[in-house]
Amino acid sequence: MASGARWHHWPMQKGTPERTGYSPHVMPNISKSEAWTWQAEILDIHRATPLIDDQLNVYVTSIAGRSVKFSPDGKKLWSHYTGVERGGVPGVPVIEGDRLLMLSTFGFLISIDLETGAEVWSRKVTQMSDSTTDCLLATQGVVVLSAMDPVVSTLAAGRTQRWNATLQEFAFLAPAHSCGWTYQ
Repeated sequence: MASGARWHHWPMQKGTPERTGYSPHVMPNISKSEAWTWQAEILDIHRATPLIDDQLNVYVTSIAGRSVKFSPDGKKLWSHYTGVERGGVPGVPVIEGDRLLMLSTFGFLISIDLETGAEVWSRKVTQMSDSTTDCLLATQGVVVLSAMDPVVSTLAAGRTQRWNATLQEFAFLAPAHSCGWTYQ
């Protein structure tokens, strides 16, 4: 972790860059009741891991691309929507420093300010992503992601199309949102 970096409780899928799923924190006793609940205003599918920052705020992102930040006591602090033109978010975003980063279906890497929910930047990094490229990895200011580079093939009859996909790996320097390397 970089000097002065924020230490988040659960910043990515399975909690740590090692993806162990281990947390040093003791879970509160919820056997009698939940601490709080939330009902989405729009019917979305929420299957991504909720993320927890250094102040115990919770971030939930739907497949449709709606992200919501909650305070530790369940108060909705902000929401962000990727928009139809960039597609939904099929996988799990990641918290890196003071940003929430996500990869959209149509290949946009999007950076959201943790405090305000405002979009800081968005960059088209690939043609598309899907649920087989489902989570980002962030460590020491570098974000690693997988994406699909689709190729449309027309079969002999000329009527049927199918997608052939090449999996690509990318590494981005999170603060500068510049591509460090790709692997195909």
